[in-house]
Amino acid sequence: AEASYNRGNVRFSAKDHAGALADYNAAILHDPALAEAYNNRGSVHRALDQFDQALADFARAIELNGHYALAYANRAALRRIRGQARESIADYNVALHFCPNDPKFVHGRGLAQLIAAIGLVDRAALVLVGFGPDIAYYEKVAAGFPHASRIHFMAPVAPEDILSWNAAADVAAMPVEP
Repeated sequence: AEASYNRGNVRFSAKDHAGALADYNAAILHDPALAEAYNNRGSVHRALDQFDQALADFARAIELNGHYALAYANRAALRRIRGQARESIADYNVALHFCPNDPKFVHGRGLAQLIAAIGLVDRAALVLVGFGPDIAYYEKVAAGFPHASRIHFMAPVAPEDILSWNAAADVAAMPVEP
């Protein structure tokens, strides 16, 4: 099982998805309790846009090892892609419980929490300024809240204008991805 698992890791790193799947399948066949093989096979499925299979593999990895932070984080990332903000945040929270100092488990959770939290501030509007590959996800997250009409997305502003935008806000946050 270990040899197949390790070979799968090498193949996945080389973007040989078919080879990696075959190796992870072999590892699981030899050791059905190998949570890491399910987690990594789930990552291959996610890379191939096979989201249902990926979700099942991440869930199985978690069933086998309830303290497996990376499996929770991978499932959170997949749920984020699927627009399941609340479930994604819950999984990121569990991952952070087990690995509280791991910054990669924080990514994706903060803005979704901010979008949810702005509903607790009467009449406050949230304006998210910027761009990136996750804008469509955050728009979908925002649309799912009763206070969606108070959440606005804008194009980027010039760096010299950021301070004036923040000064005019009721609530300001500057998420930065390294």
